[in-house]
Amino acid sequence: MKLNLFSNRALAWAFLYIAVALGQVAGQTKPAPATTNESGTVRVVVAYDSLTGNTEKMAEGVVEGVKRQPGVAVSFEKVEEVTKQDLESADGIILGCLTYHGTLPGKMKAVIDDWSWKMKVDFTDKVGGAFSTGGGQVGGKDDVHA
Repeated sequence: MKLNLFSNRALAWAFLYIAVALGQVAGQTKPAPATTNESGTVRVVVAYDSLTGNTEKMAEGVVEGVKRQPGVAVSFEKVEEVTKQDLESADGIILGCLTYHGTLPGKMKAVIDDWSWKMKVDFTDKVGGAFSTGGGQVGGKDDVHA
């Protein structure tokens, strides 16, 4: 059973990487959240912080990519709306935000710190992913490593 779950996770993350790297998000509508929570389903949380809507569009593309993978359920939320239950039930967490001078916004950092320190979420055995947006030719986007 664990081997099968691991295979689904690895395949889901590989597909997500390809979907984000090659997918086009322009013109997509906001995807409906997945409602399945079957036994053996890999659960992924996609959480984002968006100032102008560009990061939200990228997050929608990530969600669409996850939904194409069989055996994976995805939830799509603003980062400040993610609950402890969302995080604990997730097998994978994908975070997206804009880039400010090579780092994430303070709001995103504060929320992530709250997950660990206030909510006491155990992130053991969870797979993580990240994506970032930014405008212009400067701003440190090239210094952000996911």
